[in-house]
Amino acid sequence: MVAIGRALMARPRLVLVDELSLGLAPILVQGLFASLDELRRDGLGLIVVDQLHAHGSLARYSDRQLMLEKGRFLPEGVGNVDAHVLAGAS
Repeated sequence: MVAIGRALMARPRLVLVDELSLGLAPILVQGLFASLDELRRDGLGLIVVDQLHAHGSLARYSDRQLMLEKGRFLPEGVGNVDAHVLAGAS
């Protein structure tokens, strides 16, 4: 989380984060996602790579979801995947 704060200090137009929720308590994950959603609505582009099957609620913070399974993109709406790529760029 410190790395995210450090990255935001540079006022970037786009932030890429990988495994954002790894090792965080669920209550912290929800708060972090909500904070990033606020930044996204203010115009910050976000690309979040995460294993969302454990945190399915992240989808409500996104503009678009792209899902990968075994290195290939799945059609939108297909569930039960190993990993999701969430692009929340405005």
